Amino acid sequence: MTTGTRATFQNALDKAAERGGMLLVRRELGRGQYEVRGSHGRVYVVAVADGEYACTCTAGQLGRPCYHQGAVAMLRAAQSAAGIAPAAPRESDADARARLLAESRMHLQRHGAEWDRPAREAWLPEEDVTTAA
Repeated sequence: MTTGTRATFQNALDKAAERGGMLLVRRELGRGQYEVRGSHGRVYVVAVADGEYACTCTAGQLGRPCYHQGAVAMLRAAQSAAGIAPAAPRESDADARARLLAESRMHLQRHGAEWDRPAREAWLPEEDVTTAA
């Protein structure tokens, strides 16, 4: 949890504005997490939960407001003003892999091993279609 005074939060916002504001945010990762460009090419992750901000930078690790959090706050304020909701939670790679495997198995059970044969044959030159059978 980030703690500080009104002045320290304002300093974080001012520093973010000087360095590019919400343009520092590289992308939304979903689940309230954002990748933010830092100094010297570093990338930090800012997490927002229940209005509380946390950052993986040194200041954030110490519970202080940082300009990375300020950049995310600017982005979220702009999105809110424009009526844009934050990104939906992103499915993890492991969850996506498991889901895709399950869908493939289910499709195979429904349609059998030859379910994609017409699609494969459509890509073969016409003289090879008879030899592919």
